[in-house]
Amino acid sequence: MTLLCCAPFSASATQSQQRPLLLEPTSLHMTTEKSTPDLSNLRILTQNCKLLLVVGEWPVMPITSGKRASLIAERLLKNNYDIIGLNEIFLKEPTAILKRELELNGYHVLSSLPAPSGIFAVNSGLMLASRLPIRASKFERYQKASGLDQYAAKGCLVAELETSDKAGRLFVAISHHQSEGSDEIMMSQFQHAGELIQQFVLERVGDNLAELERATVLYFGDMNVADHLTPKLYTDMKAALSHKTEDCFLTTNPEGTNGATFPVGKETDRLDYIFSLKEFSGVALNGSLVKSVQIDNLIWQDSDIPLSDHLGLIATLQLI
Repeated sequence: MTLLCCAPFSASATQSQQRPLLLEPTSLHMTTEKSTPDLSNLRILTQNCKLLLVVGEWPVMPITSGKRASLIAERLLKNNYDIIGLNEIFLKEPTAILKRELELNGYHVLSSLPAPSGIFAVNSGLMLASRLPIRASKFERYQKASGLDQYAAKGCLVAELETSDKAGRLFVAISHHQSEGSDEIMMSQFQHAGELIQQFVLERVGDNLAELERATVLYFGDMNVADHLTPKLYTDMKAALSHKTEDCFLTTNPEGTNGATFPVGKETDRLDYIFSLKEFSGVALNGSLVKSVQIDNLIWQDSDIPLSDHLGLIATLQLI
């Protein structure tokens, strides 16, 4: 979605009847057990949080962005994800709340990228949180954008996470792509992301071909591409990210649901993705197995008011 939202949201009557109303966070600063992540069963979440400047009534009942951030933080901690990629977190108070709560509970967090500069000073809206230590990271802003998106520093964040000697190296990248404009601009962003990720991975691995072959590279976030509406753009997007890009939802759900995440309450479009990038410079990457990818309902959890206009995706990754 875009930096600015004007449309109201309404939840269905059925959803309202099924979920209890909850508007107050119940336990901030809850300290979860800082257990070592299970590398055979890593839980990875991507979620658009819609924490941005909103004009009009959204959601249908008033919830401040700070309160929504507190509720999202509480649910993130309760669900005990290992790696979290959040996007559309543009506001300072929600960013501070989420960063504080995640760090207090053992996560390593990257956020507020890039640092504010210029008149508009709106960052990328990205946040990466990991129970695995972050060994190195790099962010680059996309060179092309249009509409309201050009006033935010949208880009790609890529990081290497620390694993054990038994596991291959793990790289994760997150982004929130252009929500309006031409296919040319969209493809420019996908190509930029693909080039950045490949360059980062190859620089980190160096000449060690065996380590590259064992590496895992995941790319996830809100791509703002509906595969059923723009199939050519979807295909071109995957080709731009790497020589072989696996759509992990499709490979783990060959006969399952369509994976639609937007708009919440009447999901018709698959805009959020978890990709595995499987080939760089002619080398096949075979480091891990994405065992499952499913729709995640964190934003509906314990409430009849959604905390975002997107559902999330959760993947289970087997590194060893």
